[in-house]
Amino acid sequence: MASDTTSGTKGVFLRQSSGVVRAMSPRDGMYFGYLSAAGLYGVTLFFFLGPGEFPGGSVLVACLLNLLIGLFIFGAYAMLGSAMPRSGGDYVYQSRLLSPVLGFTATFAGLAFWQFFYAFLAASTIVTGGLVPLFSGIGAMTGDHGWISAANWLANSHVELAFTIVFLLISAVIMIRGMRLYLGIQKYFMIAFTMLAIVIIAIGWLVVSHSTFVAHFNKFEHAVGGLSATQVVSKAAALGYHQHVPFSWGNTLALTALLGIGSYLSCMWQTELPGEMKSARNLGRLFASMMGAAVLLTITYLIAFVWTYAYVGQPLMGSFSFLAFGHSTVLGGGWAFRGVQSFFLIPTLNVVLAILIFLGFLGPISQSMFNTTLASSRIYLSQSFDRVLPAWMGQVNKRGAPANAIWFGTAISIALAVVFLFRPSLTEALAAGYMFLTLGLMWSLLGAIVFPYRMKETYEASPASRFKVGSIPLISILGVVGFAFMIFTVVEFLTQSAFGILSGTAAVSWITAGILVAVTLGYYFVISAVRKRAGIDLRWAFQTVPPE
Repeated sequence: MASDTTSGTKGVFLRQSSGVVRAMSPRDGMYFGYLSAAGLYGVTLFFFLGPGEFPGGSVLVACLLNLLIGLFIFGAYAMLGSAMPRSGGDYVYQSRLLSPVLGFTATFAGLAFWQFFYAFLAASTIVTGGLVPLFSGIGAMTGDHGWISAANWLANSHVELAFTIVFLLISAVIMIRGMRLYLGIQKYFMIAFTMLAIVIIAIGWLVVSHSTFVAHFNKFEHAVGGLSATQVVSKAAALGYHQHVPFSWGNTLALTALLGIGSYLSCMWQTELPGEMKSARNLGRLFASMMGAAVLLTITYLIAFVWTYAYVGQPLMGSFSFLAFGHSTVLGGGWAFRGVQSFFLIPTLNVVLAILIFLGFLGPISQSMFNTTLASSRIYLSQSFDRVLPAWMGQVNKRGAPANAIWFGTAISIALAVVFLFRPSLTEALAAGYMFLTLGLMWSLLGAIVFPYRMKETYEASPASRFKVGSIPLISILGVVGFAFMIFTVVEFLTQSAFGILSGTAAVSWITAGILVAVTLGYYFVISAVRKRAGIDLRWAFQTVPPE
């Protein structure tokens, strides 16, 4: 059973303080969580998938269910974070409350390492999902083929690789200069343009008539060699699409799981950064930071999903999604011309507004380079602090940034970018990424269940101890509900073919995950033996909460 004191721990930890700087306010944390959930860009991940693969599902109900479930999961995480406000939160919770080997393996192989895949993907998507469709869209709207030529140049794999590497290096330089610089970029670029784009989209739905939208849709599609609205509907019907699909709880719950792990759970991604949050010990503020991110995400989805679907109309929206998801070549033209973002440009076909909307997408895309590496580097910092990872990984510069861990993650992301250029089929390794992210998080919720019993003194001294239902600690109840949702999500991933991890091409993803787990487990037992031979028993570190 873990202890609650730090006395007698000299020499157990890498040093007597973490070295990080508490620069993040609760509002900064809320923005960080919202952007980590991909913000407005998150719409592109599921926009066609919902109507196309789960036509009987209600995105509105799925969003509201995730908001309700968030009360339990974010509540449990806020209680853990306010009790142990340290960097690398998931690792700290799991290694202290459950098992050191589980905590290290789940967070290294299940959380941190996968983030380097997503950092590379984010940098690449700035080009393929941001600049290419933006330039293509401007060319289609203005008739200036110079923009289309620029888009085609950017779409070249070698050019894309060069830009991807440059973006990753720029993000690394920003991160090693400390949290304050990043927070300024987050506030004045990422959030500002995201909110502006959402307002522009909403105003477009209000002031542009549906008939004008259809006329602009046909004009845009004609310019890029695509199908008119009428042709989209007829072509989808010919291929087997049925417009009138009744409401389905099965489809809705599948969407709930997909949106939950794909977006909503990332609203608490600041859980890896409580060591840098100013009010991390304040349970109410920490919970409000996480829940506030989920509310912002829900508002975004209500406008970008629910309102858009209603405005465009079920026949066209459902038909286009059906073709986009399963028959994209039928739509004609180049797919880069008609990314999800195009639906938000079509109401006005105004170039200035199009640029502002795309900036609203680029903010969250670019933030994914930061949240992945920031979170992973803090997990590695915490693991190094416990002497599980090498000491150099836990070094912190004068600005409070674990520079070596950041450069380590950036180097892996760049290496992945190069490998995927020459072996693009290996991107299938990402297929099971979301499920393993779920597995990496669910153990913290199991830790929340046993927290009052495994670390009784720490629990009694924390804000969480004030909340009980009868004689049962509230955190245990919240943990049970959250853990049950995680189990449900894993089951959905294993039974829904649309999630992509059951296909034959997903084998590389399972192999990658298996190798990561095996190597991580092997490393842990080897380093434990090495440290013990040097007179350091790693078990000592897990007997207490790390010093600040």
